[in-house]
Formats: sequence, structure tokens, C-alpha cells
Amino acid sequence: MQNRLQKADFIALVCSDNEEVRKRFQNRFSAEINAFVEAIFAAYEAFERAIDKPINNERIAYVAAFLFNALDNLVVSTNLLLAGHLIVSGHLTRQFGESVAMALLLSNDNLNFFSEFKRLGPKYPVHKSLNYVSRNLRQLGLDRGAWAKFMEINQAYDTSSHASAFSLCKILHFDSGGVSIGGDYDSSKELGYEKELKRRISAARSLQNVIEAIHK
Repeated sequence: MQNRLQKADFIALVCSDNEEVRKRFQNRFSAEINAFVEAIFAAYEAFERAIDKPINNERIAYVAAFLFNALDNLVVSTNLLLAGHLIVSGHLTRQFGESVAMALLLSNDNLNFFSEFKRLGPKYPVHKSLNYVSRNLRQLGLDRGAWAKFMEINQAYDTSSHASAFSLCKILHFDSGGVSIGGDYDSSKELGYEKELKRRISAARSLQNVIEAIHK
């Protein structure tokens, strides 16, 4: 039987980070982590080049904001993954996809998405943005195959937004046969961790491509 948690344990869970978990991720997945850092830094440099000139257009300012939000989503998502928070990190990766889609939609001044976004404000259906992009691939100048792959990655995180049976794998610690609270490292889930890191590497490279395509 597992030891009961004390109040001090919850203070540690809420207010501190588990360095031991991060060390285990870094030792096992150093190559993947380095590849992600290279890819996300390349995306960041592309973003910096894109906003090198002053932005004096409201639509372009929103495009830049969504692109930077996408970059931040990936960084924080990966940070959470390396702290052992598998499910919540996937939720942020889903937001990454929506941020990229919004940047693409607002970047095209021939489509009506920006005026609709301005009119509806916080009520704009951002959750439909990926489908809107799928319906306007030709107008947005996107490759159908590349977008299909992007959608496939994003749809893999649909189950991360709900308390589904899949989400329960977070609290089940297969190595010990027990349950865990907060972040942990479970070697029985290493194939899943590797897949998640590779998805984030691919996502970071896609972000760089999107930034360069929008600002070519």
C-alpha cells in the first residue's frame, strides 16, 4: 500500500518542480530535446526576421500575436511534458494548432476572416479555425498534403481536452502498478514520450515553414 500524502507533499506539488523527473527525461531523450530546441529556435529566428520592420497594421499585428502564441504554446507544452505532465502538455499543443490556423486565416486580406474576427471578438469560434483553413487551402496557398499531416498531428490531441479514459493513463504509474499525483516519469511510457517529442519537433518545423510562407 502506498504511503499517504501529507500537507507538506501538496505544498511541494503546488510550489516546486520535480528536478528528478526532468533529469530522467533529459538522460533518456537528450537527442530529441536538442532537436526540438534547434527547431523551435529556428522558428523563433524566422519570427524575428518577419517582424523586423515596425508593424503599423492591426491585422498583421494579430497575425504576429497568434504566431508568437503558437511558439509559446510549443515551448510551454514541451516544458510540461519534460516535467511528466503528459495530458496537459497535449492540451497546449492543441492550442498551438489553433494559433497557427488563426495566423493563416488572418494573414490573407482577400478572405473575410479578419473582419469577422474583429466583429465577434472573444466570441469568435477559434475552435473551428483548423476546419476553416482546410476549406480555403487554395486561397491560402497551402499544400494539401502538408496541411493534412499538420491536421493529423493536431487531431492526435483531441482526447487531451477531456477527462476521457485516455486521460487516466496520466495518474496510472505502470512501473510501480500504483497511481501518481503531479508529474512523474514512467519508463513503461517511454515509447509514448518519444512519440510526443517527435511530434513537437515536427510541429516546430511546421511553424517555421508557416512563418516564412506568411511573410515571404
